Amino acid sequence: MQAGRHQVRIGNLMDNFNRQLVPMALQHRFSRVIVSQGALDMASVSRALLHCQTRWVRIGALAVQIGVLTGDQVAAVRVRQAESEARFGEIAVETGLLDTNQLASLLAVQHEAPRDLAVVLARLVLLDARCIQTLLDRCEVAVGVAGRQSVLAQPPGLVASRGQNR
Repeated sequence: MQAGRHQVRIGNLMDNFNRQLVPMALQHRFSRVIVSQGALDMASVSRALLHCQTRWVRIGALAVQIGVLTGDQVAAVRVRQAESEARFGEIAVETGLLDTNQLASLLAVQHEAPRDLAVVLARLVLLDARCIQTLLDRCEVAVGVAGRQSVLAQPPGLVASRGQNR
């Protein structure tokens, strides 16, 4: 059978780098840690995420805040970024400043800030403060920032919250 004029081609706009990175970033999200550890079911975490308003932070600023890059390293990546159309993370990985696992972790935190979700979990009384802190610690180890200054550290006011450990 001969093909007609109305052919359909399906393509993927993501390159190989991003096709590998996106699933990794999804696995590093705090909500995934909560569900995989059995602390809450997906429906409860999804309900909490609806109340969560994560502030968008640039990957470079986040990398400095966590301690995986210095301000000078971020500036060097920005210079290279201005010369090309590549994204910050791609350049940081290409130059060896970050590995893909670190970039995936940064992207996960950028899209779903663990501290913000922790506060919502406490406010909705879905988990108690001790359980939330344990989950934050596990997430910190999973994303590879254990022992560094972390955006995952205990959120202000979390100790005062009273909830039920599920």
